This record gives sequence, C-alpha cells and structure tokens, in this order.
Amino acid sequence: GYIFKMDWEDAGDLGWSSDFPALNATWPMRYLFYYPNPEDVHPAQLEYLSAYVDSFEFAMNSPDFADPELGYRQFADEASFIDYIILSEFTKNVDGYRLSTYLHKDKEGKIHAGPPWDYDLSWGNADYMEGWLPSGWDYQIQGTYTNQCAFWWQKFFEDTTFQNNLKCRWNELRENELSPGTIKAEIDSLAARLSVSTGLNFTKWPILGIYVWPNPQPIPQTYPGEIAKIKTWVDQRIAWLDSHWPGECLVNTAQAVPAIPEFRVSV
Repeated sequence: GYIFKMDWEDAGDLGWSSDFPALNATWPMRYLFYYPNPEDVHPAQLEYLSAYVDSFEFAMNSPDFADPELGYRQFADEASFIDYIILSEFTKNVDGYRLSTYLHKDKEGKIHAGPPWDYDLSWGNADYMEGWLPSGWDYQIQGTYTNQCAFWWQKFFEDTTFQNNLKCRWNELRENELSPGTIKAEIDSLAARLSVSTGLNFTKWPILGIYVWPNPQPIPQTYPGEIAKIKTWVDQRIAWLDSHWPGECLVNTAQAVPAIPEFRVSV
C-alpha cells in the first residue's frame, strides 16, 4: 500500500499536483509520497495513486458527492475521516488538515485518513490562527487563514449523512475516551511519569513564565499552572463541541460508524 501526505515540500520529495486548488489558493494542491520512499516508487505506482486520488476529488466535486454509491464513499473510508476530524477538532490543531496530514491506502483498498501526527501546536498551544481559543471550528479556520487546505475537508460537512455519523461517533467517544475525566486522568498520569524529567528540563531551560513561540497569553508561572491551564482548556473545548457539532445521531451510537480500534488521545 501507500502513505502520502499534505505538507511542506522539500527538495527530493516526490508528488503530484491536484486538478483542484487548495482553499483560498489559485495553484493546485500538492500531494507527496511518504511510503514507499521516493527513490523506490515506480512510475506506474505514481500514476496509479495520483489517478485514484483524482477520482476521489472529482467525486467530491460532483453534484452527487454525498451519494452512497456515486459519491466519495467509493474511494474513501468514511469512518477514518470521521475519526481524523474529531481528533483535529478536539485538539484544535493549527497544523491540522494541511501540514503533517497523512493519508494511506492499502492495496486494493480505499483512502484512509491518518496516521495522525504532529500535535505540538494544539490543545490551545498557539497564539495564531485562533489556536488558543477553545471555541471555533478548526477546519473553518484553516480555510480562512491559510491556502494549504484541500477543498474536500469542508465538503464533508455539507453531507448530512456524514454529519449524522460524525455526531454519533462523537457521542460514542465522549462516553469514555474523550470524556473530560478520562483526558484529565491521562494528563495527570503523564505529568506524574515525567515529574523527574520536567524538573531537569526547567533547570536546564528556565523558560517557565517566559514566552516561547507560539505560547498564548497568559503564560503560567509554574508547571502545575501549565497543567491546570490545559485541563481548563480541555473542559471548555469539550463543552463547546458538545453544543456545536452539526448533525443528529438517529441510531444507537455503537452501530453508527465502524469504530477504529484503540482510539486514544495522548498529550
């Protein structure tokens, strides 16, 4: 199979141009190979994967994009994109949807979103692109502040069935993995495990209470203050999402969308 991504393009990268521009852009989106390595990719593989992604994008751009047979679902695994969106929105990752954004396709399989990667500028830890705010949609912010985001991220939200399945999956995860109690217990567990390391870290680099790009204000003066800040942000973010997810869950949450095993959030 293949792994490809949307990211900054470096010398030596192998990729292809989409037939569609990114949001707010006049130039085409670029997709980059991640696996196999560029030097190992046969021209036929590049042609095959780019053609498959083209088919997905043309389906997304068609009037029948939401049709279960004629639309994007024949090319993309809906459940994986739902989980990716939930993770990106819950963490409000300012790089989400556009940088370090990986997609994969197994042999003879559909496009899957993920694996997820690069969440250092999330959880309220960014003073740009509204990253510090626990309110607001991350996918809309990407389409407002950047010109690197593929058009089809926003198209998902125009599909009523997708919205309903997204709401069901959110409700399912909120019962355990994404409950405030679970997330804050994970934060406490990691803080305890790293207690010796954090002490050494701030002895070597005394940056507590000091601005380091892109830390948002106010900056806590202590490490316990940092822990309290992220917990407060998590509570506020979950509350905002609870009241703003579009769609309506009309079926039992356990039957809504095929679950991806071992969904877990780490901070």
